[in-house]
Amino acid sequence: MEKKLKVKLGIFISLCIVAIGTITYGIIDHKREINKLEAQYLQELQEKEADREEKKRLQEKEKEKEDEINAKCQKAEDILFGKDKNKYDEVIKITTDIIKEHPDSYRAYSLRGIAYAYKSNIVSSNKTKAMEDINKSLELKEDYGYGRFNKGLAYAIFGQYDEALKWYDKSLEVENYHWSHYGKAAIYAKRGDVNNSVKNLKEAIKIKPDIKDLVKKESEFDKVKNYKEFKDLINN
Repeated sequence: MEKKLKVKLGIFISLCIVAIGTITYGIIDHKREINKLEAQYLQELQEKEADREEKKRLQEKEKEKEDEINAKCQKAEDILFGKDKNKYDEVIKITTDIIKEHPDSYRAYSLRGIAYAYKSNIVSSNKTKAMEDINKSLELKEDYGYGRFNKGLAYAIFGQYDEALKWYDKSLEVENYHWSHYGKAAIYAKRGDVNNSVKNLKEAIKIKPDIKDLVKKESEFDKVKNYKEFKDLINN
């Protein structure tokens, strides 16, 4: 009896050891799995952080590039409206350099295009260059209000007033730009249409009141300057 009891006790102890071993192994294995999951989670966090940092770096780089392009384009635009007798050539040079380095710069194309338009009275082939550049600008950014305005202005320079009016209106679809209203007013004035000239000039003056001083000096408005409606608008 004692011998059987010892055997049973031995079996029980063995089973307990196996059970304890199994449980211990399970705990160790479970802990190992937890450690593995924690390591994966930390790795994923690190990768996400690295992705965020890379995205931020690329955004900063893109912003620097954009600021650089805008600074150069602004310089060209300032020259375009300055008094330098060689300003159109200078604008063409600056914008050509920008386009070589950044061929997706719609602003540079638009500025170069209008510079070519202003030079079209010197070289007739500049008309083609002007429209090619302005169209390229709008191909890169269809809703570029200033690009649409420049297309209208180019047509006005070429004496194609119906097309100019159409593109000034297209410009106003995306941007309430005072020069688009002014451009329309100038065309109607050249045609002797005082009502439409005054109507559009009112809109331009609402946005930029000092346009009144410019209009007083411009020969474009000679055909309507003596009308009461025009005088009342400009002198009040």
